[in-house]
Amino acid sequence: MERHSLGDSGQKATKRAVTHILREIERIRVERDAAAVRMARSIETFDLLIGSLPADQRLAYRKRLQEITSEAPSENRGNEAYGNVVALFKDDPRQVWSISDIFTALGKTAKPPEPKAVYNAVNYLEKSGRLIRLDRGRYFVRDWGAGDAAGEDLDGDGILADRVR
Repeated sequence: MERHSLGDSGQKATKRAVTHILREIERIRVERDAAAVRMARSIETFDLLIGSLPADQRLAYRKRLQEITSEAPSENRGNEAYGNVVALFKDDPRQVWSISDIFTALGKTAKPPEPKAVYNAVNYLEKSGRLIRLDRGRYFVRDWGAGDAAGEDLDGDGILADRVR
């Protein structure tokens, strides 16, 4: 592909446009991060408020919260490993996964995915907010699956609450 050289005025205009787009992307990222913090705080407040309700009502409210906050990602993001990881999290009720657990579970399939592809899938899911990194190689699955991922503590340790604040 042949590149055409822009004149000085064309280059200046392009640089201004690129600078503007980068600022816009930064602004959007800040807004997204602020929204994630607001969501986590709202879920904490929700948990405090429903704590005094009868169990059947709490369950109904938690189910509704799960419906609101769940946007399970598509399994076909163009990558077989990504689809396998998403399917694994959807089908298994565990909420906390280690990388070795993921590889063990995926290794049982007919065609285990490449390690790099699995790491990329996990990294993407973390960056998109579907996983919360608890510590090195351990993740909390939120937004889909059989468990309640509404932001409660794990084993009473306060582990998750510390990660979503």
